[in-house]
Amino acid sequence: MGMEIKRTYDTPEFHDDLRKMYMRAGVSNEDTVFLFTDTQITKEEFLEDINNMLNSGEVPNLFEGDTYEAVQSGCRNDAAKAHINPADRDAVYYFFINRVRGKLHLCICMSPVGEAFRRRCRMFPSLVNCCTIDWFTKWPPEALLSVAIQSLQPLENATIIDQISNICVTMHQDVDVMTDRLYQEMRRYFYTTPSSYLDLLKLYMVLLDKKQQQIIRGRDRISCGLQGVDLLKLYMVLLDKKQQQIIRGRDRISCGLQKLYETYEVVGVMEQQVREMEPILAKKAEESYALISKLKVEQKAADQVKSAVLKDEAAAKIKAEEVRQIADEAKADLQLAMPAMDAAQAALKALNKADINELKAFQKPPVLVRFVMEPVCILLGAKPDWDSTKKLLADVNFIGKLEDYDKDHIPDATLKKLKVYLTHKDFNPDTVVKVSKVCRSMVLWVQAIDMYAKVFKVVEPKILA
Repeated sequence: MGMEIKRTYDTPEFHDDLRKMYMRAGVSNEDTVFLFTDTQITKEEFLEDINNMLNSGEVPNLFEGDTYEAVQSGCRNDAAKAHINPADRDAVYYFFINRVRGKLHLCICMSPVGEAFRRRCRMFPSLVNCCTIDWFTKWPPEALLSVAIQSLQPLENATIIDQISNICVTMHQDVDVMTDRLYQEMRRYFYTTPSSYLDLLKLYMVLLDKKQQQIIRGRDRISCGLQGVDLLKLYMVLLDKKQQQIIRGRDRISCGLQKLYETYEVVGVMEQQVREMEPILAKKAEESYALISKLKVEQKAADQVKSAVLKDEAAAKIKAEEVRQIADEAKADLQLAMPAMDAAQAALKALNKADINELKAFQKPPVLVRFVMEPVCILLGAKPDWDSTKKLLADVNFIGKLEDYDKDHIPDATLKKLKVYLTHKDFNPDTVVKVSKVCRSMVLWVQAIDMYAKVFKVVEPKILA
């Protein structure tokens, strides 16, 4: 049996759960296991009751009033069968307690990490004296590999899964080796547990999904831009087609007018024939005037269409020039921050493991070293103190995190915190390099990240537009 911890769970609820287990083991005479973990210790008083259970099997004042009577009535017959006087209430109660001690088994799970476990062992000695301690050892390499392969199944590529699984196992084992070395050299403990290994696999999947989403968004933006170009090309093709249609119509109209002029020239020659054919010519003349009127109407319509097309073409050219200017401005603005960014990346690549170990070896670092590493901790989401700095430096992928830092999405609150350091007179590479080569690279990196973030916030609306 276990406990269901709720927000309002307190000592009365804990005693209620203990009574249920005692009644099940002592009255119902059932084998019962009480599973209790250190995450369920909402109050230290719980451990005092556990200490009494381990020591004597009895929790003081647990059964009073109606609950005490329930124990007496539930165990009276069984006590009589065991040749105990049913009228002796104390004897019946001790019979109940002895049965609980025989049927109730406590299984207590605690993590040895930190000061809490040592303090509880000193305050409640029964946790050591009255318990059989099982130490859970580290997972073997086969188990680490099996768990990694199972966790990386969403990748759907057997070769990649196998390679990344082996890398994860190697990383975890290397950390184990370094923790032993840390203890040998510094006499300090750093625990690596199966939970931390699972967190490593989970972190990889989260970062992989985040990177894939970034690539998809970039691809979609590029696709949208290409669609706009294709639409403009289609518009120009349709415009050219319409212009050709208008030109052909104009040529046909011009040809008709030419024929009319030729007709007027031969009218004199045909005057005699017209007199002879006056009724027929009168009819033909009416038909000609009707055709001329129709041609004038079509010419006017053609001129209106041509004017509208020329206006649309001019507007399209203006819009295309505006889009090109915005793109050039965004690119030029972004290039202002790139020299500093490239210099910072080069400084990071120049660092090696020995440089990091030199900085990590400081037990009491100089004030300027501590001051330089604080904004690095802020950018990486850690607490700006030396303990957090040493944890970051202990990460084998520390330099990789700085090189791949997501500089496009830095919160304004973080940039505001950096201002205190960036405006300080000692926060410059020439001053810091006298104390530490690594800190000089950190100063260049923080300054470049701040400059890039500020420029990107100005450029981003232009890119999205």
